Amino acid sequence: MVINGTRCDELPLVSGSLIIVDACDSYTYVGSIFTQDGNIGTSLKLHLAAKQAHVMKFISFVSKNVDLPF
Repeated sequence: MVINGTRCDELPLVSGSLIIVDACDSYTYVGSIFTQDGNIGTSLKLHLAAKQAHVMKFISFVSKNVDLPF
């Protein structure tokens, strides 16, 4: 991945005849999302999309167990 690169940087790398490494738009490393455009807003949108399932599970759990604080 190249941050703020050119079109040439997005071409796949070829090592020999068997290995092709494609460019990626985002990469997650230890829970942090890095994007190719280097924009924090894009990283936050991807993080929100990844965690939306957990939020929905929590909402379902709380609505089912209304006596949660007790």
